[in-house]
Amino acid sequence: MARTYRVGVVGMVHDHVWGLLRSWEQLPNVTIAAAADPHEELRARIEAEYGVRALYETYDELLECEDLDIVNCTTENARHAEVVEAAAARGLHVLVEKPMAASLAQAERMMAAASFAGVKLFLNWPSSWQPPLQHAIKLAREGFIGQVYEARYRGGHTGPRDLGCSPYFYSWLYDAELNGGGASADYLGYGTGFVYDVLGMPSAVVGLAGRLVQDFITVDDNARLLLEYHRAMALVEGSWTQARPLPGAAAICGAEGNLVVEYGGDLTLYRRGAREPEPIAAPLLPVGARSGPEAFLGAIMRDEPITSPSSPLRGRNIQEVVEAGFQAIRTGRKVSLPLPPGAGSDA
Repeated sequence: MARTYRVGVVGMVHDHVWGLLRSWEQLPNVTIAAAADPHEELRARIEAEYGVRALYETYDELLECEDLDIVNCTTENARHAEVVEAAAARGLHVLVEKPMAASLAQAERMMAAASFAGVKLFLNWPSSWQPPLQHAIKLAREGFIGQVYEARYRGGHTGPRDLGCSPYFYSWLYDAELNGGGASADYLGYGTGFVYDVLGMPSAVVGLAGRLVQDFITVDDNARLLLEYHRAMALVEGSWTQARPLPGAAAICGAEGNLVVEYGGDLTLYRRGAREPEPIAAPLLPVGARSGPEAFLGAIMRDEPITSPSSPLRGRNIQEVVEAGFQAIRTGRKVSLPLPPGAGSDA
């Protein structure tokens, strides 16, 4: 008889939790066994929509009282590390919704806790499950457009409140300590991860961020990072003031042509010397790798390491680049990578 895996949900203040719950529910050998969140309304919602009756105000209570296999962490970014440490100490595997943390120091704590306990830590980036984006990365890495000299990614919308995010979500997105920043913390990780998959770690970062439009918040609503590589460069953008859509959410430029992924998901090749662009049909993601929960469960069942794009190392490296970007934004200077030892200190 197939084993059933019990999932405990820690935190429901991240609106992505509801999409993750739908993915968990679709897996036949998974039970959403319990949930913890300080907000009564969110506990009532998960009970009404998913039949979860083991409900707690704190994750400490949940971990103490429930027999679990997996923790789904969808708290504020700054609380990821403490949840992972607590779950790992009990031998539980953990899925964390992007980004890895609110700081490099927190990300390194998470890696250390999972490694010491011998549990699996999975970073869920929604962009990992978008076939056109992943196919563009694959083609570029295979040399389809020749030497890559530039990559760019723009993520944005009109802002969490205006977009319709719940107050539980946008209240901490607008909190620099809980989020790690503003639009910068929300979107620069996506773009940095995309560029990382194509070009690897940059050698230096230049950054710019500001509150340009939304006077009712105290964090940045627009941010940019320029990443330096040997014979290549990249631009990563995040915005909370953008009236969607803008053309070209992501692009990879090579000596033989450009691959462009639009916001709607269409992938197009602009081949050097060709008169017309060529649409490219991205293959569907394979069974077993169509969502974060599905991929994570498969790795647990097969006892395989978590690999890119969901690995802790990739998440930690993204966090380092973004943190270097924050330093560049604060100082107005180029910041070299890797950051010196101790740069990720919480002090």
